[in-house]
Amino acid sequence: MKLTNFAAAAANNALRTALNGGNLYYFAGPVPAGAGDALNMAVDHTELVKMTESNDGTTGLTFATSTGTVLSKTPAEDWVGTVSFDGADDSETTLTPTFWRFCPAGDNGRGAGSGARLQGTIGGPASSAELKLTDGTTVTDNGTNTRSLPVFNVNLVLL
Repeated sequence: MKLTNFAAAAANNALRTALNGGNLYYFAGPVPAGAGDALNMAVDHTELVKMTESNDGTTGLTFATSTGTVLSKTPAEDWVGTVSFDGADDSETTLTPTFWRFCPAGDNGRGAGSGARLQGTIGGPASSAELKLTDGTTVTDNGTNTRSLPVFNVNLVLL
């Protein structure tokens, strides 16, 4: 099947509509097979970061209108979150994020989900992960550390 840029933009903009106002989360633990799979926060998974607009803790993130195969974060937004561990290893001070989820408003990515949700892996600069951390592969929960994403793109691959 082949897809035109117009069709790709339509698909991306539908995804944009579903996800705008949502949040990006970093998690530690085994990477789930699917974005809709529930996490076991008591035994296996720990939320490390919840990103909001300018790290205000409540304002969701948005994507710019797509004109083709790429859906990008709204350039004027600052996607930032304070490192705060919650889950299986919340007593630790340093953890390594292994995957991320972008979830629509009202979905914290922990339970099973059937709506729009994105999930990818996190790794260091030389890794094959979808989200590469350039300032180290561990995060420290000390109450003030933050993580930010100046660039975030979702690419719809044309076949």
